Amino acid sequence: INRLLGDLRGIDIKFGFPLLPDKNNIRYKKLLKGGAFLDIGVYICKTVSLLMNTEKVEILSNINYIKGYDVDMYGSCLIISGNNSITGSWGFDNNYSCSLDLWFSKGRLKADRFFTAKKEFVAKVEVTSGEDKAINQFIDDQYYNTLDEFYLTIFSKKKMQDNYISNLVQSELMSKIYE
Repeated sequence: INRLLGDLRGIDIKFGFPLLPDKNNIRYKKLLKGGAFLDIGVYICKTVSLLMNTEKVEILSNINYIKGYDVDMYGSCLIISGNNSITGSWGFDNNYSCSLDLWFSKGRLKADRFFTAKKEFVAKVEVTSGEDKAINQFIDDQYYNTLDEFYLTIFSKKKMQDNYISNLVQSELMSKIYE
């Protein structure tokens, strides 16, 4: 990637969708630990923890509520890690977005429908390098992949340990954002 796109300069991640019509949806239940951050903000945290060193980060975050709901409904964060910055936005009261945008010194990688690609959905990844642009398409099934990863993890001690460490890093980042 470095030869083609150069050095990573910034990451922008968005995941959100409009309010659901049922106000009794589990996502809106405070007693059940509902809320946008714990439901979909975690996707942003996982992506950041996989792409960046999150040990020494500076974080500015904003978690918001809407009148009539007992849980957080949307938020955003700015994470500075070394020379890189990451912006993340999530929410239940947003226009639908599910995207990852990586900005490099010589190019860009943009993916829409990054987190929740269903079986048969044709996902697109746009790669720009200088004046050249390519759109790559692929079909993936995020739900199957999640179950497959769980299955592989319970039967592999190494995979279990790797996922445990990865989840700890994600949890620490989540705590820093939520503070």
